[in-house]
Amino acid sequence: FLAQKNYTASIGLSGQSSAEGFLYPDTYKVFKGSDTKTVFSTMVQLFFEKLQVIEPNYRSLTADELLEKVTLAAIIEKEVKNREEAAVVAGVFNNRLQQNMKIQSCATIQYILGEPKEHLLESDLLIPHPYNTYLNLGLPPGPICSPGYTALNAAFHPSKHKYLFFVVKDPARGTHHFSETYEEHLLAQQRYKQLKGIY
Repeated sequence: FLAQKNYTASIGLSGQSSAEGFLYPDTYKVFKGSDTKTVFSTMVQLFFEKLQVIEPNYRSLTADELLEKVTLAAIIEKEVKNREEAAVVAGVFNNRLQQNMKIQSCATIQYILGEPKEHLLESDLLIPHPYNTYLNLGLPPGPICSPGYTALNAAFHPSKHKYLFFVVKDPARGTHHFSETYEEHLLAQQRYKQLKGIY
């Protein structure tokens, strides 16, 4: 029922075919006996309250444009552990999209798999699926999770730079090395794999 237009409209999501990504993640007080529609309406209402703070002019976006922003925010939510890097990662994805490059997000592969893997295999990246951003150009058809404030803010206000690649340099802190060229990216991959023993 989450993917029925008449249902999404009834919980405050006119123009969207699914509520996926628009149910704002937070702690809610729910009264005993509350129905699902009431709970989801509350979550959608908070989503738009937060969005109003992030981007006061969001109503000028079409339903499809809003969905694209939320879809990007959801990928950022799953890709970024270090909040300070969210806008930089958003900028990387935007740069790749503008240059007609595949965004190649591991988070979308994990979404396809359902059960998260500690390390993805080459075969995982070749799974034929609409959400596989290693095989398909552009953003996936919809959000892969419900993004929080930091990810939404990053999607609407990405950093301006020339980076096209990033690789984890400190898994504990969730920080990345960002590169403008593929050659630099390959060197960074080798460097941090050797330092951290990551494959």
